[in-house]
Amino acid sequence: MALAQAGLREIVSRTALDIHPPLYYALLHGWMRLFGESEIAVRSLSVVASVLLVAVIYRLGTRLFGAQMGLLAAFIAAVSPFQIYYAQEARMYALLALLGALTVWASVELARATVNDAPIAGWALLYVLGATLGLYTHYAFPVVLVATNMAFLVWLWWTRGQGQVARHLVGWLVLQLVPLLFYLPWLPTAWRQLTTWPAPPAANDSAWGAVWQTLVFGPVGIRVSSIWLILLGLLTVVGIVRLLRQGPAPKATLLLLYAGLPIALTVILFKPAYLKFLLVASPALCLLLALGLRGRRSGKSNSRVGWVDASLVVLGTGLVLVAAWRPLEAYYTDPALGRDDYRGMARYLEGIAGPEDAIILNAAGQQEVFDYYFGGEAPVYPLPRTRPLDPAGTVTELEMILAQSRNIFALYWATDESDPGGVIEDWLDEHAFKATDAWVGNVRMVSYAAPLPGGDFPTIDVHLGDHITLAGYRLLNSAAEDATDAASPSEPPPMKIAPGQIVQVQLRWTTDTSLDERYVVFLQVLDEANHLAGQRDAEPALSTLDWKPDQPVLDHHGLLVEPGTPPGAYRIITGLYNADTGHRLPVSDGGDFVELGTLTVERAGTPPPVDALSFHRQADVSFGPLRLLGYDRYKLGHSYDPETPLHPGDPVHVVLYWQAQSHPQEDWQLELQLSPATGPVSPVAEGVFPVAGVDYPMTRWEPLEVVRAQFDLFVPDDAVPGDYRVSLRLLDKTGSPMTETYNLVPVSVE
Repeated sequence: MALAQAGLREIVSRTALDIHPPLYYALLHGWMRLFGESEIAVRSLSVVASVLLVAVIYRLGTRLFGAQMGLLAAFIAAVSPFQIYYAQEARMYALLALLGALTVWASVELARATVNDAPIAGWALLYVLGATLGLYTHYAFPVVLVATNMAFLVWLWWTRGQGQVARHLVGWLVLQLVPLLFYLPWLPTAWRQLTTWPAPPAANDSAWGAVWQTLVFGPVGIRVSSIWLILLGLLTVVGIVRLLRQGPAPKATLLLLYAGLPIALTVILFKPAYLKFLLVASPALCLLLALGLRGRRSGKSNSRVGWVDASLVVLGTGLVLVAAWRPLEAYYTDPALGRDDYRGMARYLEGIAGPEDAIILNAAGQQEVFDYYFGGEAPVYPLPRTRPLDPAGTVTELEMILAQSRNIFALYWATDESDPGGVIEDWLDEHAFKATDAWVGNVRMVSYAAPLPGGDFPTIDVHLGDHITLAGYRLLNSAAEDATDAASPSEPPPMKIAPGQIVQVQLRWTTDTSLDERYVVFLQVLDEANHLAGQRDAEPALSTLDWKPDQPVLDHHGLLVEPGTPPGAYRIITGLYNADTGHRLPVSDGGDFVELGTLTVERAGTPPPVDALSFHRQADVSFGPLRLLGYDRYKLGHSYDPETPLHPGDPVHVVLYWQAQSHPQEDWQLELQLSPATGPVSPVAEGVFPVAGVDYPMTRWEPLEVVRAQFDLFVPDDAVPGDYRVSLRLLDKTGSPMTETYNLVPVSVE
């Protein structure tokens, strides 16, 4: 889209240095002038191309095999996950498939018109138009021309007895020269780009499986039962056998090459990013599947055989529809399969990053995408500025950014190409306080706090395990001075902080011997019920395997207090656990953690936007003066995989994100119940809690304030395996229901 926003001259000059010709970008340029630059407007060009593709497949199937075949092929195309996937992508692949199908259809109509001595001018024009535009759309398009030319030669041989072979051959060759003449101005550019572009890796054994799954189910990335791949493969084989048996040879040559050449090209150049080239073969696959579904044409429509054939067609189309349902459902509904969500990241950063913060985009191409969505106040820095990266210049700019920023948010993508030496991330890891590190699709969004000035470390002496000592620590945050004024963790230092801010934690470790185990530092902000209001797990800056006896190791971490955390008193703890086993090291004072201090969380000056809240499920349901924005529910300790099954005795952790719609006049309570997912409500576990999850009465909530409330329900030891629903409602002080019951997504108990 960024390229299509440029002028036509710039589009041509920039695509001359790319691996894609200019036509799609030029068409999109005009399309946006007509329909605007919204996501729907920009993607609708591919939508239109894909809908037209279904119509062209119908016409091609009808011309080759009859109306029934045309309808079957069009139906298969209309529900094809592969075609639907690219029908909604603002790229040239839907246009490529349409132009390929138009060219093939025009070649079939040309042959038919030639045999019947019918006018051919219109079909010749369509062929030239489709071939020329296809060549200017993608460098894979010539496989379509190879297929049509090979099929024409076979057709010429097949009809040699009818005479006029030379005339037909000359006419066809002239027809091929016209698109080539139109393409001559671009041919040197195409040759240069194709011969100098980095070579792909060699094909591997997984290529065939990836190719077939993509053709059938698209690049959705879900696990599909092999039974569907086998069944649809068998249908395709049946279609190929019927094609070869019925003849004539030109049809078989055309369809098999139309499908086979793009597949062969993709396997030879195999790379996951090249699987989209297969869209050229999708119309041919639809026709082959339709042949596999077609009845045997007994010629007696009222015969028993005819009814059997009709039943098999209905059954086969049902099979195709059922097979397509799962990938389509996942494509539209499964968040885990979402693309790199720059829209979501931009909205999150609009809500959490201000003009005193900074955003770093580390790869070329990110800025155009990010800028399309981002409307915040934080300055955006595209680093590195050059390829290959200039280490000295990049570090100088990083120093400038760090010196004038409170927090830094880095979006890391394609680092192997943009920063193979890891200069940017390594420098930030060393000089700033990393707080969060999360994948959003293929992008890692990492947050850092710029270091604050601090004096010497207070001396403490807390032993972890047999050899490691925490010799000192310091807590700081941007809203407070150095908060460590105690000489031991028994006297928690005071600190005030607002939700969404980062506590800077500096630690000093020592060991009395070399270590042969890798340990991870954990830092947690805990409420009065020991629920997490912030967490960071990371290895020390210097791996414990490299610690030297009696040499202090300075370690620093950022600890984000979750947006929406209720006001109140919290404590900060730290410790170490084995990276391989997860077992925590015991602490000399008892237990398996060190308490670093207390933290007073104050009400946020401005409520966080919904996009800054990282809940798994959206709700948007009113409960009197409150609105439930969203929620999480998962086995405690498994927030990274909310669908992890529970077992008897396990706690179901529920996180509710409330927003006050007005100032609450009463302090209600929350009732949670766990009951079988089917049948009448029969709770196996229940509890009544403060609505905020801690002692923060509703009457103290301000309008629009967001509160992140946490609760635990325990699965009974005698719970029967199956699905259970978690339901909630609000009660007044007497226990009378004030709202309807709301059911969360069921949980599974094994």
